Amino acid sequence: MNQQFLILILMVCLMLNSCKESIASTPKGEIDTESVDFEWLLGSWQRTNDEEGKRTYENWKKTSKTLYKGHGFTMVQKDTVWQEYVELVKLKNGNWSYKVSQKDQTSSTDFELIEISDASFTAENPENEFPTTISYQIIGNKLQATISGGEMQVEFEFVQSY
Repeated sequence: MNQQFLILILMVCLMLNSCKESIASTPKGEIDTESVDFEWLLGSWQRTNDEEGKRTYENWKKTSKTLYKGHGFTMVQKDTVWQEYVELVKLKNGNWSYKVSQKDQTSSTDFELIEISDASFTAENPENEFPTTISYQIIGNKLQATISGGEMQVEFEFVQSY
């Protein structure tokens, strides 16, 4: 995976971990998958803690009650230097999956959601080199994302962009 994808994923994970104590979450075995929604994730988001000279965005839309699609990209001046496509999809077994793919990739890297609340989720794929964990959470009007694995962690902070 490229470095920008890893940074985005790490950002998601950090967001969830920083506020985990204030948000009640449900472990995987106890998730009521019928009532899960990710409405809080919808919209256009711009990263506020980007490297100088870069602008990173995420756009999320709901395709159906079992599929949410995200598109993340980073720009330097007018050039798109990185992008990825994400799907939050409810599987036939009732579990949710966070699927990440790069442009022109035929397969995705899949993470299983292991915790879900009304304002956050954590996904995990211990077989992936990095990241192994991805977390998202909404805090007020900010979206936080963290990607992590081993001792490395990257945080992403977003605000709505209009």
